[in-house]
Amino acid sequence: MEGPSSAAPPASPTVGQCYLVAASATDAWTGYDHHVACMGEGGWVFLAPTPGMIVWNKAADSFGYFDGASWKPGVWSAAAFAVNGVKVVGAQLPAIGNPSGGATIDAQARTSIAQILDALRTHGLIAV
Repeated sequence: MEGPSSAAPPASPTVGQCYLVAASATDAWTGYDHHVACMGEGGWVFLAPTPGMIVWNKAADSFGYFDGASWKPGVWSAAAFAVNGVKVVGAQLPAIGNPSGGATIDAQARTSIAQILDALRTHGLIAV
């Protein structure tokens, strides 16, 4: 895809360029909401999306997928992510509280642990 979805076709497309058609499409794209529109030798060619279809957005340098109702740009859904067969990211884990209490308090260690937990929360790996 050349960029984000649009309801209107570009003014001067070239053969081979493809676009995501937004809802309420107009002009030559009328009636093709959510389709993939590619400029062919004879005009526009439309591909109806199916749930799970994945596209590459050149402008955003990221994938997007069709969830059955709309395109989700920059979103990737999976149960887990593995590298060389080893799961490195899975489902979100339950919340973990920041360190507190104890007979001996190490302020530097607590600060470091709290920063690690904050990063894990920010990235959605553990619940808030």
